[in-house]
Amino acid sequence: MSNREQKACNLNSIKEHTRKLSSLLAGGPPKRSHVVAVDLGQRTTKAVHIQRKGEGLELANYALVETPVFEKSPSPQLIGDHLKSVVEALNCKGKRISIILGVSEALLRHAELPVVPVGDMRLMLKYNSKSYLQQDLNDYIFDCHTIGLVQNNAADSTTKTVSKARVLV
Repeated sequence: MSNREQKACNLNSIKEHTRKLSSLLAGGPPKRSHVVAVDLGQRTTKAVHIQRKGEGLELANYALVETPVFEKSPSPQLIGDHLKSVVEALNCKGKRISIILGVSEALLRHAELPVVPVGDMRLMLKYNSKSYLQQDLNDYIFDCHTIGLVQNNAADSTTKTVSKARVLV
């Protein structure tokens, strides 16, 4: 692929991410004043900064940064330095960003977990992922989204009690 074709492809990718982020910003409460998203690509990292302007949205800045070269898997230090350089290229002062990972760097699992706050679910998975996900995932960071409750019939009563939640991990 020529350099010109690659730039056109990257700009199309930025437009697509901008459209998706615009839909996120236009969604329900709370309305954020800005969103920063970083797509960690294999060759190029793409980043956009979108701000709310009145009733509309404005592309504040974007950046295309070459992904660092690594042999097996990148070290946390290398990834951290790379993300710092991307944020500096965006010239953004926000503290929250959304990072888009490829399918080879993430897992999505269904699980049944006790009905507790999401922060507690993350801790339970961090220290005991094998029990809930049937896989030992030591170096993973977990996020959870409750998609429903599992109702169990109580043995001695006709009422149903909720003891577990169906969760996307």
